[in-house]
Amino acid sequence: MTSLGKAHMKTVGAFQAKTQLSQLLDRVEKGETVTIRQLIDEGRRY
Repeated sequence: MTSLGKAHMKTVGAFQAKTQLSQLLDRVEKGETVTIRQLIDEGRRY
């Protein structure tokens, strides 16, 4: 917790979450909020 009483928040991409899942779960267990986002390459066309 910060001195203001708010928990830390972290945003990670899906690949980072996949490769660092254990570390991210440890952070969540300590009260941190972790958001996992799917990053989309806007320059890519399908």
